[in-house]
Amino acid sequence: MSCNYTNSETGGCFRNQNSSGYCDFHTQLDSANRVGARRYFAKLRQLLRQNDGNWQGFIFPDYIYLQHTNLDLQLNIQDAKFGIISLTQVVFEKQINLSRCIFSGEITIRSSKFLEGIVALTSTFEHDVTVTSTTIENVFSSGGSEYLGNFFLTGRIGGPANFNACIFRNRASFQGARNITINIGAAMSAGASMTGAGLVFSNRPRLTGIKFLASKLRSLYIKVGSFFKKHLIAAIAKSRQVASRITVSIKATMYSVQRKYLPHRRTGVEITYLFYGDAHFENVVFENPRRVKFSGVNLTRSNFSGTHLSDVSFIDCNFYQPALRRNGLYEEISLRQQDFYSKRERLPLIENSYRSIRISLESVKDFTRANDFFIGEKESARKQLSTPRRLLFSVLALYKYLSNYGTSPLRCTGWFILLVVIHCALIESAHDDELKKYFQSAPIESTYKAGNINTQLKNVISIVGENYSRRILYSIQTMTLRRNKADIKVKPTVYNGYVNAIFSVLGPLIIGLIALSIRIKIKRF
Repeated sequence: MSCNYTNSETGGCFRNQNSSGYCDFHTQLDSANRVGARRYFAKLRQLLRQNDGNWQGFIFPDYIYLQHTNLDLQLNIQDAKFGIISLTQVVFEKQINLSRCIFSGEITIRSSKFLEGIVALTSTFEHDVTVTSTTIENVFSSGGSEYLGNFFLTGRIGGPANFNACIFRNRASFQGARNITINIGAAMSAGASMTGAGLVFSNRPRLTGIKFLASKLRSLYIKVGSFFKKHLIAAIAKSRQVASRITVSIKATMYSVQRKYLPHRRTGVEITYLFYGDAHFENVVFENPRRVKFSGVNLTRSNFSGTHLSDVSFIDCNFYQPALRRNGLYEEISLRQQDFYSKRERLPLIENSYRSIRISLESVKDFTRANDFFIGEKESARKQLSTPRRLLFSVLALYKYLSNYGTSPLRCTGWFILLVVIHCALIESAHDDELKKYFQSAPIESTYKAGNINTQLKNVISIVGENYSRRILYSIQTMTLRRNKADIKVKPTVYNGYVNAIFSVLGPLIIGLIALSIRIKIKRF
């Protein structure tokens, strides 16, 4: 008879049942008909040889230890129950489905590979989960799962990562990794050679007279030559050794300086940023957000809608969006392709995500990224306004145009210079009257004579330059509320009074924005 185990997808288990009414794989752990762990794993190996990967609802032994193994079978292990799991250097070539499973023991996965991904939807992890130096080439889906213990994940996820609606009851850590590979090659050789010298006795004829003297001189010449040759060779060898030592010392010093102060290529070091595809953290619950950390992670394609992140730590994470030319959320970019009502529904969630991440970055004194997220927060709020208010008739619109929400001192300075130029153009200056007087005093026929053109041009430039410099100084003094201003002979008209009054208000406002933006660049509120 077939096993009594049933499910809604496959209809049940068609393996033979034992006395308990279930097969050996679905028998409860406390049942008297339960087989031992060794026999259980032997039957599992038999299923692998038969290419039977339907393990739905299996009740596994209390401890699973697997290392240096390659599995090329797609496994459907939904609704199963596990104890302690330890995997080391295991390669799964096909997808593993672990949805709705219950893991009652600790899970440790080291240096393993999942080539087609893992699906573990709505599963329960009752103890710690530790995944280190593990590569998941395809999808990793754990949506709706509950992690009761500590959660630690580092490695590489090449496809989409889904943590939507997950619940983390304890510590959670998502980290990039730095893997160091050291290749040690040693070649050791030792050799020794010993040569012995023998004594040779021979009867040479004795030399006399001139031959004897010539022999002595020849011997002396050979000895002197060999002496100088020996010491010369030794001196050259010594100088070469000194030069080699100096060269090695210089190269070592330059190498040390380069590695200490300059970026360089590190051989044998591989840095992984965990998420290489979309990372979904929508509606995730972190019950203890102060114990949640993202460190060295690529979050350029992450979604955090509906997740509270105010107390979560973000350390050295990459949020930069080239399309925004600042750090931001990928959701803001993807929202551009959606329709009007979808934007209206998503913008409040994006604004809340920007706000919570900004608060988190401010808590760790990362003010540069916090400024970018403050811009994203205000941009999301501005886009929720009606078209006239979004473009001009609102405080947020003016705040954006004047100072980029108080984060750009250069934009504020540009506006101040523009207002000075506009004020110079609006006020009635004395330089027009002086030019009129000058041209009235110089007859027209004398102005266009060949000898007078250069002189006339120099005089006009001097008058214009002198009066414009006084006018600019007058405008700056007006916008900075100076009582004693430069004398440009302004006529006391009602028009000039209104112009000065308006710019006396705009000037201090822009100066205040400049000071505020510089303050925010250094430290936020």
